[in-house]
Amino acid sequence: MALLFIITGIGFLVINRHHTPKPTPYVVIITHDNVKQIVPSIEPTVGALLTKLHLTLNQGDVVEPSLGTRINDDKFRINIYRALPVE
Repeated sequence: MALLFIITGIGFLVINRHHTPKPTPYVVIITHDNVKQIVPSIEPTVGALLTKLHLTLNQGDVVEPSLGTRINDDKFRINIYRALPVE
């Protein structure tokens, strides 16, 4: 009986050794260009998410929080403030 238990345990480990759980996406709220986007994301940082969404930043634009900030919470908020020419 003990041998069967050991063989079953080893078989379970062999079958599941390559199984890695998928990360749970966070809900991210992005405000830019007078638009509010709500997207699920598994990207690790603000910069990685903006790149994935093809949201480009121009010289003078400001992103809050910064591009290197880790996305680690649900309802995570990102604001992009666009630079405007001064006349």
